[in-house]
Parts: sequence; C-alpha cells; structure tokens
Amino acid sequence: TICNALKSGDTDTQNKYLAYDKMFENTEDTEESTEKTILEEDNTQFNELFRKLDYKIISTSANLKKATVVVEITNKDCGTIFKNYFAKALQLAFVSAFSDEYSEEEIDSQLQQYLIEQVESEDIQTITNTISLDMEKVILLLDDSPETNSSEYLSQLISMGIYNFTKNIDGVLYLYNNPNSYRDVAHIHQIENESKGSVASGDTRIIGIKGVTKESGATTLTYLMKNELENYYSVAAIEVDKRDFMFLRGKNLVSSTSVEIGNTVAKYSNCEVILIDVNTSSAALELCHDVIYLIEPSIIKLNRVMMINAKSFKDLASKNLVLNKSLLNNKDVMDFEYESRLKVMFNMPPLNDRDKNIPEVNELLKKMGFDRQRV
Repeated sequence: TICNALKSGDTDTQNKYLAYDKMFENTEDTEESTEKTILEEDNTQFNELFRKLDYKIISTSANLKKATVVVEITNKDCGTIFKNYFAKALQLAFVSAFSDEYSEEEIDSQLQQYLIEQVESEDIQTITNTISLDMEKVILLLDDSPETNSSEYLSQLISMGIYNFTKNIDGVLYLYNNPNSYRDVAHIHQIENESKGSVASGDTRIIGIKGVTKESGATTLTYLMKNELENYYSVAAIEVDKRDFMFLRGKNLVSSTSVEIGNTVAKYSNCEVILIDVNTSSAALELCHDVIYLIEPSIIKLNRVMMINAKSFKDLASKNLVLNKSLLNNKDVMDFEYESRLKVMFNMPPLNDRDKNIPEVNELLKKMGFDRQRV
C-alpha cells in the first residue's frame, strides 16, 4: 500500500501510486508544480518524514450509495518538523552567503542529517489523527499480481463500495473526472459463495418501474410485466424498501432494500431481464438501464403532484412515460400531452391482475424492445 511505501521509503511504489509526472503534467508554474519538483528532486528527505508513520483501520461501512473507511494515522508532528527544518535551512543559507565554507552538497548533507535527527527526536511530539475516507472519492491503482487480477478480488472491492479501480495512471485520471457508479461495475460483481454464474452478465437488461403519482400501480405493473416476460425470457422482479411482493405468488419475486439492492441484483444477474420496482430508492434507480415512469392521470392525482412539486412534469421530459390505470381515450391523451408538454410512451388501462397473456402488457413490452412477446 502507499502508506507502507511511504514508511519504508520504497520510491518505486510511491511513484506508481503518486505518479507525479502524470498527475502534474498539465499544471503551470504553480505551487503544485513546485511541490512536484521538490518531491522528485529531494525524494530522500521526503521519505524521512514518514519513518515513524503508522496506521490502523478502525472501521469500515458500506452500502450501495456510499462506503467509508475510518483510519487512525500516527506520525511525528510534521508541522513542527517543517518549522524547525526551514529555520535550519535559512540559517545555513545565510551563513553560506557570506562564506565559502559550505558547498551546496554540504548544505544538503547537513539538512538531511538534521531532518533525521528531528524525526528521531524525543522532543518532537507524536500525534494521532483519525480520518474518514469517503471511498467514492478513492481511486485504487492496482498492480499486475494474480490476486488483484482475480474476479473474486475485484468483486470484494465492489462489495465494499469501491467502484473506482484501474491498472494504469491514465485510468486514474479518467476516473478522477468520470467516477464509476455501481452500474458501471455490476458486470464483474459476484456474491460471496455464489457460483461463477452469479457474475453479472452484460446481456442482462435492468428495467426500473417508478411511480410519479401516489399509488400509481408500480408494484402490480411490475408483477404483470414479469408474468408476461417469463413466458419468453428468464426474469426476476425486485421491489425496493417495501414488502408487497409477499402478497403475490410466483418465483423470483424478491423484496430488497436500498442498502442491499446491489447484491440482490448481482444474485439474479444470470437472468436475461431484471425488473425493479424502485419506489423512492435512488440507489436502485442508478442500476437501471431503462426506467418507465408511471402516472395515474386522474385530476386529483395530477393536481396533487403539481402542488407538491410544480417542476414534476418538466423533470419528466424525454422520459419513458406510461399513463397507468388510465381511462383516457386517444383524444384525452393528446390533450394531456399538449397541456403537459410531455410525450406519452403508452396508455395502460386498468387491468385484472389475475389474467394471463394480457395484450396491453405485451404491447408495452414489445414497444420496449422485447421482441419475443406476442401481441
């Protein structure tokens, strides 16, 4: 690790992790580029500061949205060391300005020895700081060892909430500007003790169903879509932060939480289709390749949404919008589109959830690209 490399003075490992030449290649003559030069040219003195470095991981916590590692770091008080070091450097610079007694090499040698004495000095306090690392802001630069190349190792990183890892410095720079979410790494995630088949497949399509108006029928529509899809596809349906599926019958009907949704999706990632009743879960929403938004177009429901959030309709522009449990005819739908400035993808009438082979549901699925469905 970088901490061990700093402590031991392993400059090869330090350069691999810190990579000054790449990280500062676009900087102008600023304080950062000056620091880069100091660290590159005076790497030996830089290493002395960390001879007494020690660290301990206090705790880790992770869920789909955020992972945090609390680390306790102990080292000599570098603030005091820097203050004393620069005072010594000024003293030697002043003396050498009026005397030929000290060459540049001799000054560097004395400063190096002085820095070692400062780090070893009992007069310099050892201090301990506890820091909390937000892992979504951490980018791991992996080596080429068999361990870090294994799917199990990468899956463990993902389970810890670490989604940003790469094997080269260009990847670090890319991830710095374009950090991954779980969706970007779900295809390599495995659940502990699961077989190889649990690795998320790139062919798995994840569809989210989200209600916009209250009680818009998202759970029932998810259930009906799953029933029709499983005639032609392997499919699972997951509801998030609710337990309504317990009242329905069928295999692969799963209740999960925002914290566990990533693991749940990975468990069923051998399915061709995963339907997620996302409810209010932003974590679940992140995982979806496509999302359909449900509106029950009754006057009271629409006015209630507009009263709570006047921008609701504007936020739905370019979304896949379905009018659910709708009694509107074609003219009513056209009027709704004109008044709301939205495009309706499908107008779904009230359905009997006991029926099988429902033409309207299959028509919606066909429109979403599931071409095996028969309408």
